[in-house]
Amino acid sequence: MKSAWKDKKGTTGEINLILVNLLKDADLNAYPILVSTKENGRINISIADFDQFNKVMAYVTIGDKHYVLDATDKYTPANMIPLEVMYSEGLLISKYENYQWGWKPLWDDSHLFFNYSSIEATIDDKGIMKGEAQINSADYSRLERIPKLREGKEKFIEAYFKQGDNSLNVDNLKFENEDIDSLPLIQSCNFTCQTNSSGGFNYFSANLFSGLEKNPFVADTRFSDVFFGANQSYTIDANFSIPAGYSFDALPKNLRMRLPDTSIVFTRYVNATGNKLSVRIELEFKKPVYYAEDYDNFHEFYKKLFTTLNEQFVYKKD
Repeated sequence: MKSAWKDKKGTTGEINLILVNLLKDADLNAYPILVSTKENGRINISIADFDQFNKVMAYVTIGDKHYVLDATDKYTPANMIPLEVMYSEGLLISKYENYQWGWKPLWDDSHLFFNYSSIEATIDDKGIMKGEAQINSADYSRLERIPKLREGKEKFIEAYFKQGDNSLNVDNLKFENEDIDSLPLIQSCNFTCQTNSSGGFNYFSANLFSGLEKNPFVADTRFSDVFFGANQSYTIDANFSIPAGYSFDALPKNLRMRLPDTSIVFTRYVNATGNKLSVRIELEFKKPVYYAEDYDNFHEFYKKLFTTLNEQFVYKKD
């Protein structure tokens, strides 16, 4: 650690042990904690051995609060557990007489993947949708997006807005709170896209800017657990106006779906008055991991989920 401090470079372990010493010098209860990142796999604490660990971090106690810190992580604030070790266990190292040593659960259900999307859009008689969108990304959703934001707006748009949809054009993209890690990352933009048409009917999806356009679990079998790392919450509030002289056809129904254990809940509310349509979509994950032996239920639910998310709203000329 002395050479790392002198040379101003070192391994992750050396840098985090330096952090532990600095925190101790500040009279804080700080200890090194051995962890295994998500990439390395979860630790089996009943038969743990040294080879299962691949990183050391700092563990700090202040009153009844605990903090897990990684000095090599540029973006995670001190009040959040780094996502790469969230929902795992760490082995805290200290002198025996401190009664602090041993396994520590690394879990905090107060922080999650959180995205709220608000959309106001108007469709003209040529089927072109124009609108404004605002997306609030908090906690781990914010952390996930900040590195891509640093790469530039174009890469950010490709990664989080277009999702391979070349018909969606985004401009005037603005960000708020990008340097305030305690607040949500607010993304505001204008957008245009072409609605689809067939046989005198026009149709479009309300699933815009959610990041949930494509089902990632299409395989019929799975041999490893599905591990998200944290709980999740997604909401879309969208209002659409169609041209005068047009009306909505039979609309998708209000519905509520959930897994048998209620750990995933999806709701959709739809209301149409005249040429205006309001849609509210809510999706909540109440646990961060789904085990391989339960994949059949999970897989079937995901198929229905994405079919419903991308269900089309149809309108036609009177």
